[in-house]
Amino acid sequence: LSLLTPYETSKPVTGSRFFGREFEIRRILQSGDSNFAIMGIRRIGKTSLMREIERQLKEQAQERGDEDAGQRIIFMDCSAISSPAHFLQEVVRKLRPQELTRLSSKQFPIFIPDFLGRMAQRYGGPLVFFLDEFDKVLTWHDEDDSLLNALRASSNQGQSRYVVGGFREVMRAFSNLDSPLYNFARPVRLKEFSREQTAAMVLGPLEKLGVRFERPNDVVDRIFDETAGQPNLIQFYCSILVDRLGQGGTRTISTASLFDVYG
Repeated sequence: LSLLTPYETSKPVTGSRFFGREFEIRRILQSGDSNFAIMGIRRIGKTSLMREIERQLKEQAQERGDEDAGQRIIFMDCSAISSPAHFLQEVVRKLRPQELTRLSSKQFPIFIPDFLGRMAQRYGGPLVFFLDEFDKVLTWHDEDDSLLNALRASSNQGQSRYVVGGFREVMRAFSNLDSPLYNFARPVRLKEFSREQTAAMVLGPLEKLGVRFERPNDVVDRIFDETAGQPNLIQFYCSILVDRLGQGGTRTISTASLFDVYG
């Protein structure tokens, strides 16, 4: 049973392993060229949400037979990027690595708008950037705002669309009148799962694996109370439950099954 479980506790998930957030996905997918800032505490599911939207956008492009549309969707983990120059290097490496030799840190305020404009034209439409851990970008205190201004300009000119994910620094920047990012993106604040979303995560996948529930409402209520609806904790809870089922040779979960998990 543990080999078939959809629960994942240590890395982002997409597709059949992704649960909930239907409203947020629809809102971002159906909002044309709007920018979005996905905000929330750590482990609330920001990266998984961004990865799932990226997956669906690429899937839609594939279904249309639009190869260029898939090529202009870029995901970047900003936690591993150290400076504006490094940021631009990664953008160029993903879109047009042949031009890396043209880069220098002194040129990027001029180079980046020209480059993004050419890439949008090359791939037949606006580039779509998913910038995860964007807080890191906003902590480069020794740099000026040239990069942020360039990103905003590329959006205003219709060259690029941005979906960024972060927490405190992102919330601060997008509400600061003096920030280049003020009013740049529509906020999406991720909260804990509702009781109904918790039930969908717990019951649906396990029932598909042939697991039976005694008093399922009580089981869901208990898990919801003990995890406070935090998605990562629900995944941990269900993953441990599956391991216990495998060890015990049973396929039935009751409220009594939960005492060991809580411990």
